[in-house]
Amino acid sequence: MLREAKKKALKEKIFLQSMRLFVEKGFDYVTIEEITRSCGIAKGTFYNYFPQKESILLYLGSSQMEFIQQNISKYAHLEIKERIFKLFDDLTSRYLEHPELIRVFLSEMIRSSGLMKEEQKTIDHFRSVLMKLIDEAKQSNQIVGNPSSEHVTSVLMAIYFYSLVNWSIANSDKKGLKSMIRNQLEIIWKGVHS
Repeated sequence: MLREAKKKALKEKIFLQSMRLFVEKGFDYVTIEEITRSCGIAKGTFYNYFPQKESILLYLGSSQMEFIQQNISKYAHLEIKERIFKLFDDLTSRYLEHPELIRVFLSEMIRSSGLMKEEQKTIDHFRSVLMKLIDEAKQSNQIVGNPSSEHVTSVLMAIYFYSLVNWSIANSDKKGLKSMIRNQLEIIWKGVHS
């Protein structure tokens, strides 16, 4: 258990150091040697965690999904609306701690169709997790009128991703992102709940 925690901490350190360098110099201008030097690790250690430099960018999405999976059970006692709202709050927390992450991530994803294709797997997984929650809400009459779970999920995801992009471009304040997403989710929830 302790060993796993250390491995996870080192992977996170490599990720954050890499992102810091990407912000400073630009993704294309950062070498693996620079990353390993700044982390104080050997090149082989880097490759144990990330098979290539591009994998660092994909780690953001996969670590977010891991975080969601952990928190789904943590919020199981809440009504679906609050579970969904808390999940989105949790997802935005990492960006609020490191706002530069989303800017670098988005710009590199847009530039690389290969990265986007890989990231789509994580987005699809996120969609399936949300859709399960929406289905559960419909079954427990927390959503009325039988709207398509797929459509509701798509709208929720669109709000989230649009808000991230808008916030990262506008260089908005930290509190603004959570309230922007929460306010928009509230509007959608009223629509599917009435």
